[in-house]
Parts: sequence; C-alpha cells; structure tokens
Amino acid sequence: MANLLEYLKRHQLIAYFALTFLVTWTLLILFQPLYLEGQRIVASLLSLGIFAPALVSIGLSAIIEPRRIAADLWRARGYRLGLDIHPSLLDADDPKDRKAWNRG
Repeated sequence: MANLLEYLKRHQLIAYFALTFLVTWTLLILFQPLYLEGQRIVASLLSLGIFAPALVSIGLSAIIEPRRIAADLWRARGYRLGLDIHPSLLDADDPKDRKAWNRG
C-alpha cells in the first residue's frame, strides 16, 4: 500500500487520467447494456460517468493529502484553523502567551 501511495504522490497526473479512464469506461461497460435493454433504473449509475473526473480528483486529493484538502475547504468557508485560547488561560509574563494574545 505504501508503494502505491508513493507512486500516486509522484505521478499525480498519470494517476488522474488513468483512474478517470478506468472509472468512466467501467461504468459504461457495466451499465450500458442494461440501459439498452430497457432498465432505466441504471441511468443514474450510468450518468456517474459524467462526474467521474470530478469524483476521481476529489478521491485522489483525499488519498494523497487529506489534511491539506480539509484545511483548504475550511479556509474557503472562512473558518480559522488556529487554536483558540481563552484569555483567562494566558499568562501575561510568559512570552509565548503574549504572542498568542497579540496574534488574534
């Protein structure tokens, strides 16, 4: 598993195109014959192929750098990621606490 993860980190573009191709064509090959036979219920599964590039990119981002994608999503929504410290817990004489006090 570690080798696969290292390969994905080194070759992200190749992995993206290969996985997108694999997901799209797998969905098409599996569900297209059922759709043509008249089973319209598989149309939603077949249409997942349209969203395959987006789903693959989200999946790869989550596998390769899960902390970064979560942090970027939080920042995009305007949330802070730093630790919030209650002022009563800070010591005015400690330089580290003064830095935390002046940060906010």
